[in-house]
Amino acid sequence: DSKLSFLCLECGNQWDATPYHIIRGSGCPSCVRRGENNASWRGGYRKGDYAEMWSESLKERVRNRDYYKCQYPGCSVKQNLFSRKLDVHHVDGDKKNCEMWNLISLCVAHHAKIEQNDPTQWIEYFYGISQA
Repeated sequence: DSKLSFLCLECGNQWDATPYHIIRGSGCPSCVRRGENNASWRGGYRKGDYAEMWSESLKERVRNRDYYKCQYPGCSVKQNLFSRKLDVHHVDGDKKNCEMWNLISLCVAHHAKIEQNDPTQWIEYFYGISQA
């Protein structure tokens, strides 16, 4: 892999890119994924946006309840020791509502898909799963 060194004009960071990155038009990694430059940007979240009880142990309880499987209809993604942990989604969109019936396990792809569209369209479906 032959890499070329670039200086980002936006943030001033130096980064290495392969010819593939140049052809693809990939930007500086620290700029592309940060804040408003990220395709999933929704205004950002701060720790204060979440309830005090929002924790890794709570998310792990939700994943366990959901048998470590994405709850999106027809998805077969299961979490194992070697994969990324499943996301835990607030069904009603309220980050302070950490009741178990309001939390559902989703793979990264389906979590992003739901967040990009109207997340409230899934409320009835996911409440049916989380309360079962």
